[in-house]
Formats: sequence, structure tokens, C-alpha cells
Amino acid sequence: MSFLKQALLVAVTAIVASVIPSYFKPSYPVPEIFGTVAPGFEEVRDTFRQNYEDNWDNREAGSAFSVYYRGENVVDLWAGYADVKAKRLWKEDTMVVIFSSTKGLAALCMAMLVDRGHLDFKEPVSHYWPEFSQHGKKLITVEQLLEHEAGLVSTETVLSYEILKDHANIDSILEKTKPQWDPGTRHGYHGLTMGPLVDALFRRVDPKGRTVGQFFDEEVSKPFGIEAYIGTPLELDHRTGRSVNVQGTFSHYVYALRSPGNVRDYVMAFLSGRSNSLFQEAIDKCGDVCEHKFPDISFSSILHQSVLPLSPKVPLQLTSEPRKARSCTPTLVGPDVTWPAEAREDCYFFIQQDTTSQV
Repeated sequence: MSFLKQALLVAVTAIVASVIPSYFKPSYPVPEIFGTVAPGFEEVRDTFRQNYEDNWDNREAGSAFSVYYRGENVVDLWAGYADVKAKRLWKEDTMVVIFSSTKGLAALCMAMLVDRGHLDFKEPVSHYWPEFSQHGKKLITVEQLLEHEAGLVSTETVLSYEILKDHANIDSILEKTKPQWDPGTRHGYHGLTMGPLVDALFRRVDPKGRTVGQFFDEEVSKPFGIEAYIGTPLELDHRTGRSVNVQGTFSHYVYALRSPGNVRDYVMAFLSGRSNSLFQEAIDKCGDVCEHKFPDISFSSILHQSVLPLSPKVPLQLTSEPRKARSCTPTLVGPDVTWPAEAREDCYFFIQQDTTSQV
């Protein structure tokens, strides 16, 4: 019982310590809502505004929401600040960093290389990148790497912006990194290393030696008129919304506790010790990249993250018919060893079992 009391005390203390500062921050009014909704979708606009009124959307930040229904843009809304310090309002063409959703864009690029016969999911990564085979990584397949089964959640070297900008340097660090579990036997979200790992492999597989960002720009973005970037051009910096450190309020924590899945996952992770050590190690080795709290465009440019506006939907046909022999098939389902959730890593995506959310 004493253990449970201590655990409860720690949890309450953590919540109180994180909530109190939010009540001493400057107060901002509910922003004006811009944009349009089609007839029958007016409640979406009301809910969008309600989120700001109830502080679910941070008033010192901004947001946008767009919905396409049967090919028609029925909801297109935006509000708030793109940069509150500069008093720069969110506009129709404001772009946002989409963080881990970049995996979807990069996975598309990888699939195109597979379709063209340059890459095979079943082949070892070392087949394309021989130096990767060091420290027991020789048999890690492309499929296992994309499914977060390689055990390379963090590097032994503390990362920095300078390291990430130097391909030779970051590649060498990744080559010397030792797996944190036997590859292929467990899966854990590679939230901070997946970008550099995949980009290093991609440069060696693409016939022109392009980065994922360069390939996406030349083969997807420009040909199909899609305004999205993996590595944002400096000249578009002024259109990018600034990330802010959102401080949770007491109501946020109460809402989170309403989900049995959240309570179960975090309690089990705390009691078993699962995920804490590996996740914390990944954060520690992230260095100044994480310490900067992602305030500017350099984060998306260096870590291979994407930015895009909510722009018109464009139908794509980038690959030929699916080829079963080349498919990437998930093999492991169960506890993620770096993230407190029951999940499966599905060829680049982290899919939480009880919510089917993807990040």
C-alpha cells in the first residue's frame, strides 16, 4: 500500500507542478475564426471556436482545420497566431510542421523506389549500406528498420544540429550504434532516429543519390502541384507557424484520465518500468535538438520533418499495381518498449491498438 501511496503522490505532484504555471501566463482573447464551411457543416465551425473558448486550443498559438468530403472542400478554417511574439496572425497559406506524420510522405518515397526495383523490403539494410552492418546490424532488413524493430532508438553520441547537418558525420554515428535489443524480436518507436536512418539508406538506394526531401520535391511535390516540403526552403520561413510549448491545464489531465486506455498504459508502464529508460535515453541523446523545443524552421529542415499548408486535395497515382512479393508486412504486435502503449509498428507508422491513431 505504501508503494501505491508514493506512486499516487508522485503523480499528483507532477500534475500540480505542471498545471500551476499555466495560471500565471498572459491571457489572450478568443481569436477570430476565418474561413468557410459548406452548408450542413456549421457545427464544425462552432466546435472549432469552442476549442479556443474552452482553452483546448491554445490562444497564444494558432491552428487550421480542413475537411474534404467526396472530393469537395467542405471545411476550411483557421485562427490564432502563427507567431505570437511577432504578432503574426495565422493566414490561409500558413504552413505547419507535421512532425511524425512526415513518415507517411517518406514511406511514399520508399515505396516508389521499391516499385521501380531499386529497393526490396526483405533485403538487409547492409546490402545497400555495407557500413551499417557493424555491431550486430548485418541482418537487419529494410522491413525491420521501417517497422521500428531494429533497436536503434537512440545513438551513443549526443546529437546536435551541427551533426545532423553533416551527412558523413551522422551516417558514421548510426553505423557505430549498437542495437538496444535483438533486432526483429521487439519493436519500439524510433521517434528521433528514424529520419536520419531512412535518409541515409535512401541516399544510397536512389540512383541519383538524393535525400528523401530532394526526391519528394522532384518526384512528388512539383509534378503534382503539392505544396509540401521535407526540409523547408529558407525563403518560406515567414509562412511557417512557430511551435509553442503548450502548458497543460488541470482540465486537460482530467480529460486524459477519462480514457481507460491512457490510464492502463501509463500505470502499467510505471509499474513495470517499461519504456521509461529507453525513452529517457533517447531524449538525453537528442541533445540541443530537443532542448530548443523546436521553435523554428531549422527543426524541420534538419530532422527531415515536413511542413505543408492545408491545400487542395490532389489524387495521386505514383506506383504501379501492388506487388505482393515486395510488400512490407508488420510482424510484431504488443507492448512498444519505448512508448507506453499496446501497439504495432506498421511499415513506418506507430498504430495504437485501442485508438488506431497514427503518428
